[in-house]
Amino acid sequence: MARVPDPLTEPIGCDSCSNHCFVAPQSSFYDSSPWPFPKNRSLPELGSHWKDIDEVDSVAFRWASEVPQGETRRMNRLARSFTSALAEDPVSFINNSFTHAETFIYKYTRSKLYTVQDEEHKSFVLWRHTGQAQLMAVHLQGPKSREAVKLNLDLYRSPYTSPKRISPVAVNIVESNAVENNLYLCCVKDKGSPVLQLEKVKGPMKDMRTKDQERFIFFKTSSGSTSSFESAAHPGWFLSTSKLNDKPVRMVNQTGERDITDFYLVEM
Repeated sequence: MARVPDPLTEPIGCDSCSNHCFVAPQSSFYDSSPWPFPKNRSLPELGSHWKDIDEVDSVAFRWASEVPQGETRRMNRLARSFTSALAEDPVSFINNSFTHAETFIYKYTRSKLYTVQDEEHKSFVLWRHTGQAQLMAVHLQGPKSREAVKLNLDLYRSPYTSPKRISPVAVNIVESNAVENNLYLCCVKDKGSPVLQLEKVKGPMKDMRTKDQERFIFFKTSSGSTSSFESAAHPGWFLSTSKLNDKPVRMVNQTGERDITDFYLVEM
């Protein structure tokens, strides 16, 4: 019958490695100098002792026994310094928020021509005086109806808006008898408040890729048979007409209260 080795005094072969694994005697768990390190022995003596232990095939033990005593002290000092540095100077982690440069992209798709009236059926009329042009909302009847301007909407596509209800548009004023129709509506700040201006531009304006061009963009939102126009550059400000006749078209930040912000558009 094969002899069973004593697990407390003899090395035990391990199937998971080629080296001998050694089980320490039970008393070593309670000894101040854990086995196999003898008590009261210097490092060189320990080195010799380790070499005499044939049963322990440990690369680490053999390496340690060959390190000169002076080198060992130096390594110990380095280890203590390294440990102290880790304890005194913990690594700090900073949460950084990354920002990406945003490009205002409005991709031109096509243009459509519309007639326009507000909810009280006032038409848009362009009045010119001493080189200045102003858009007015006026009740027109009979032959005067020909004074009404039309709106050419340059339609854009943008990843920031829903294509179902909201369409980014640039609004170009079209006069029936004009040689050149190059006036566009834009919303800019004047004395701290957004105002409507007319600006000469060679249209149609193609893709808009800068924030400065955003003054020409209005978000056309359809609701039933009417549409509203909100400034892209100044959210919350809408194209409007007064409930009184013969008043300028302007920008307001209240929808449908004192002013009219919903318009009938009929495509031509």
